[in-house]
Amino acid sequence: MGDTEFRLRKRTIRVLHLEDDPDDATLVARELRNFGLSCEITVAATEKKYLEVLDETLFDVILSDYTIPSYSGVSALAKAQHSCPSIPFLFVSGTMGEETAVQCLKSGATDYVLKHRLEQLGPAVLRALRESQERKDRERAEIALRESEERFHAFMDNSPTVSFMKDAEGRYMYVNRTFERVFRTTLEIVRGQTDHDLWPQNIAQEVRANDQKILDLGQPVELLENIPTPDGQMRQWLVLKFPFTNHGGQPFLGGEALDITERKRAEDELLKAKALAEKANRAKSEFLAHMSHEIRTPINAVIGMTELALDTALTSQQREYLEMTHASADSLLTIINDILDFSKIEAGKLELDKSEFDLRENVVDSLRALSIRAGQKGLELACRINPDVPHHVIGDPGRLRQVLFNLVGNAVKFTKQGEVIVEVAVGPSAQRELELRPDWKPVQLRFSVRDTGIGIPKDKHRQIFEPFAQADSSTTRKFGGTGLGLAISAQLVHLMGGQIWLESDDGKGSVFHFEVPLQARSPASPNPLMADSQFRDLRVLIVDDHPTTRLILAQLFENWGMRPVTADSGSAALNELWKAASSNAPFHLKVIDAQMPGMDGFALIAQMRRSPELSNHIIMVLPAGARPAEFDQCEKSGVCACLSKPIKESELLHAIASAFQSTRTNGSAARPSPPQASAAPRGMRILLAEDNPINQRLVYEILIKYGNQVSMVEDGMAAVEAWENNRFDLILMDVNMPEMDGVAATAAIRAKEQLLRRNRTPIVALTALAMKGDRERCFAAGMDHYLAKPIRTEQLMDAVHSIGSGGAKASPEPESSHLQKHLPTAHEPTLSPPGRGTPFDASGASSPPGRGEEVGRLMETGPATSGQSVTPNSLDAFLNYLGGDRTLFQTMARSFLDQYPALLERLRHAVQTKNALEVQRAAHRIGGTMTYFDPAKSGKIAQRLEEMGRQNTLSEAEDSLRELERTVTQLAEKLEEFLTQDAAP
Repeated sequence: MGDTEFRLRKRTIRVLHLEDDPDDATLVARELRNFGLSCEITVAATEKKYLEVLDETLFDVILSDYTIPSYSGVSALAKAQHSCPSIPFLFVSGTMGEETAVQCLKSGATDYVLKHRLEQLGPAVLRALRESQERKDRERAEIALRESEERFHAFMDNSPTVSFMKDAEGRYMYVNRTFERVFRTTLEIVRGQTDHDLWPQNIAQEVRANDQKILDLGQPVELLENIPTPDGQMRQWLVLKFPFTNHGGQPFLGGEALDITERKRAEDELLKAKALAEKANRAKSEFLAHMSHEIRTPINAVIGMTELALDTALTSQQREYLEMTHASADSLLTIINDILDFSKIEAGKLELDKSEFDLRENVVDSLRALSIRAGQKGLELACRINPDVPHHVIGDPGRLRQVLFNLVGNAVKFTKQGEVIVEVAVGPSAQRELELRPDWKPVQLRFSVRDTGIGIPKDKHRQIFEPFAQADSSTTRKFGGTGLGLAISAQLVHLMGGQIWLESDDGKGSVFHFEVPLQARSPASPNPLMADSQFRDLRVLIVDDHPTTRLILAQLFENWGMRPVTADSGSAALNELWKAASSNAPFHLKVIDAQMPGMDGFALIAQMRRSPELSNHIIMVLPAGARPAEFDQCEKSGVCACLSKPIKESELLHAIASAFQSTRTNGSAARPSPPQASAAPRGMRILLAEDNPINQRLVYEILIKYGNQVSMVEDGMAAVEAWENNRFDLILMDVNMPEMDGVAATAAIRAKEQLLRRNRTPIVALTALAMKGDRERCFAAGMDHYLAKPIRTEQLMDAVHSIGSGGAKASPEPESSHLQKHLPTAHEPTLSPPGRGTPFDASGASSPPGRGEEVGRLMETGPATSGQSVTPNSLDAFLNYLGGDRTLFQTMARSFLDQYPALLERLRHAVQTKNALEVQRAAHRIGGTMTYFDPAKSGKIAQRLEEMGRQNTLSEAEDSLRELERTVTQLAEKLEEFLTQDAAP
């Protein structure tokens, strides 16, 4: 039994049986049960009942008698082929002859079974279902392959590097668009040529020799090659070449080349500047060394003569004076040595920088510079940044990092065991007036460095910040240092307009605090680490023997909306894992410390690997200064990521996202769907069902600019499948799509909502044509709104937010958005769905007060329009229509240039073969693109051809096709010229 047959036998099969004889219907049902099929059978004894249930319910297979009073099986077959052509149709008849059966099979029937041979029915039904499922699987595989190829070509053609592929003889087999643009050629010209056909002979010989060495070596090689461009300039290229073989074992050579001519020129200039700087630095060092000698010589003389004098007979007063002189000279020599040896004489000549930087990254980077030292001493070095601390601030990142480095460095130096914790919080309002940039506001940040070290007596707190000071002289001798670190830190904090202070007792550790005024955005920009809500309610297990680290990680995950649970050892973690598994609430993510007493992180993972249900989504945290062997062990353990302490928030979130993205890519569920939340004006989960790539790209760009999560499919069947496997706040459904159109897909979703008792999902129709009857078909199928193409930002976002967000006002346009002012106003019909009930929300509950009026107004008046229609009629106008976004324009234009020959060929073949349905589909596909590029000419011709296909009136189709080919070819030439001019420097 194959996998497909096994799945079919395990599921309930929905059967529509057209049969007027109740006894025969009973026999058929019993035969299917006896065969082992679990069936849900709907019997229709009349034409009326058959047509009614066929339109209202989605079936897996249709069985029909050949003769029905006042109706016929042939008519039933024709109706089924029109309404649901993908559903298998079998005749079950007692009067069908062989000739009739053959005719029915030719007409589209899947199979037939005679009533006196009902033992053949079960195998026939199973066979028909299996063939139908396998056909769907093949179609999905073909779509996936096509998408993969499109992604590959899009990736290669948009790569900034020159990419190429050659065969073993050196003939070019492929070049990307960058190669074509740089060397002013095309793939059609280059294919089959060698380097001797393209470059001067001496260069071609060198390149060919390099290629042959790499093919013989069988390994990738990075090298420099000099290749001229068509303007005659010799350019230097950094080339990575690599050998590979195809499925047939034939050898090929691939390559990626980057023009580094300017980089090499800059490197040469940098080397010259470096030489000059080193010369100046040597002069400075020689000066300092000379001055050091000049200063030390007299001081050494003072000290030496004083010591000699102290060995002579002296009065008590003379001895006291000389001892003071000796001590002072000795201290002075120490200070001069520190200043001169480490060039700290410039510490008081500081100018603060004012630049924007990521505060979290800056703080953690400061700590990582000391993490190895802390790890060598066995200290836990961690950082806790409160969630209300802004991410991006304006200040001096270098000086802030220097202060943290000095404070944390001292804490590590004076701590034997325990921990060093850095905390960052928003302090009281800044007292110092700052020169604020526009849209920025002052913010006072408090930094605290807490250690479990030797502590400082209270009477030394003020003195500790004085230059060259230590708590006592023994500290200096025991731990070393000049005593300048805290003094310089205090000076920097004061220059930044802040203050620094200390909390400590002798032997009880220390806490150094400092506050500085910085600038943050106003209004505050959204936290980039919390913008993606896909991980909300994620259950996380944190395993670490250090309580402070557990607390910091738990608070961090809580700030991200996750649900953390902590364990202080490997055994405690195993208990939590099994307890969660037994309660059917497993952990979606495990963050495990590598070094723990007893059972360490690696041993814990080994235990978890013995039970597959415990071993998914593991992130290992290695100690600061981990050795390469530990990283190798971490990678071999099969975890999703290995992070070093102290943990950086961005790295942790990226590791989590990568882990779950990898799972989704592999085809398994990353985690259970989180509980449905009320729809919000931003961050909605939207399914876009659209077969035209141009429309896909535009709608996708508009939606993601407003913070939405967008999934895309290309036909109605895929939309239904995506809806079954996911939860969406809103579906944007193109009306005309291949296989299953948007109307049929909506009807299927609505039927499944009732069958599965799922909450109702709002669906908005998208259509390029407002044809007669479209409104009734859309609303009859269960759609909630209707937008005409070309899509405008205002209309789209009004529909999204009004229907999907409870009537909430749309968010203001983000700074990066440039489409809204340029998108055209579409002439759209006024749509009033008759008999609509109470408006609904995404959760299926009744609408809140005021929501029904908003949705009802939108439903009755249609999308708002303002101003005159601004449909673009030239490429310049289309570029303005895209808000001047040249990258988006180039992407859409290249996509059109890649696709239009195949689309025209498809339409041409359909016209020649008089295939009206295919004419309609192909013309619709071209028309969807022409709506943006050339609506006045090509777009109207394509719409005319689509209508011819819809009405099955193809007498003038060939004339319209020739006219369309002329206009599309002219458009393609203009696009090529436009792109060439646009790419010119």
